[in-house]
This record gives sequence, structure tokens and C-alpha cells, in this order.
Amino acid sequence: MAGDLDIWRCAALMIQRYGSNADFEAHARAERRLDSGDRSGQQVWLRVTRAITDLTHVRPHETMH
Repeated sequence: MAGDLDIWRCAALMIQRYGSNADFEAHARAERRLDSGDRSGQQVWLRVTRAITDLTHVRPHETMH
């Protein structure tokens, strides 16, 4: 299973590469993993999807910890 740091790095790279479509691309990758029977891979990509959402939906008055 991928560690938290790996998930956040992957999310940042997805945002850099796909911009506003990063969450869509990560979710599509999760679906492809599920379709191929790779449940663990699907879970990793769902974590990346959540991290992308967290990184892209920070409001100016909020701080990240």
C-alpha cells in the first residue's frame, strides 16, 4: 500500500500534468484498476483522487496542516 507522502506527491504531479482534470483522470484510473480486478490499485487511486480534491479546494482563509 502506498504511503501518505506518495499519495500527496502523486496528487501534486497529477495536478501539474492534468490541471483541472486531475481528479477526473485519477478517478478514471481507479475505475480501470477495478475493472481489471486490482482492488488494491483502485484504493490507491481513490486516495489520490481525495488528495487532489483536498489540494485544489483549499480556501484562502484555511490553513493546511
